[in-house]
Amino acid sequence: VLHTVSVMGPLREHVSAKFGLSGDHDTAIIEIAQACGLQLVPKELRNPFATTSYGVGQLILAALELKPKRLIIGLGGSATNDGGAGMLSALGVKFTDTIGHELRLGGGFLNQLASIDVSGLDSRLNDVEITVACDVMNPMTGSKGASLVYGPQKGADLLMVEILDKNLKHYASVLRKTLNKEV
Repeated sequence: VLHTVSVMGPLREHVSAKFGLSGDHDTAIIEIAQACGLQLVPKELRNPFATTSYGVGQLILAALELKPKRLIIGLGGSATNDGGAGMLSALGVKFTDTIGHELRLGGGFLNQLASIDVSGLDSRLNDVEITVACDVMNPMTGSKGASLVYGPQKGADLLMVEILDKNLKHYASVLRKTLNKEV
């Protein structure tokens, strides 16, 4: 069964996005491109400094309302380079700078990240098995990382790619300090 919801698109506009629910209602299937895909951003407006994955979090929240046991989240074709920070924001995670202000959405602002507060993360996620479906094995950063490999298709020039990669490295270091996990 397909469900349609209005979510924040990659440029912060409202977009109509779909997700599926299996016939037995046990599994919700989400494709992130529905909420933050390249197809939603005209080439001349592509800017991974500013685009956000926030709508993906909203899709997940809509799926959680239906109480599935499993979420399958398909990755690919996004217009974003925010490491999922936008998605996590929608799910209740707080990303703040050194003076406690919430970060603006988009990969271009991750360099300002000082702390991550996961205490507001939607607790329903604890009761759901999450599977991520993707067809690539790129690391988050580095020469084969998200910014260098996929940044140009999202509108990043060479300088933006370098900055985005540094921002994701910084984000990963704050995640490591906060969650004691390597990403």
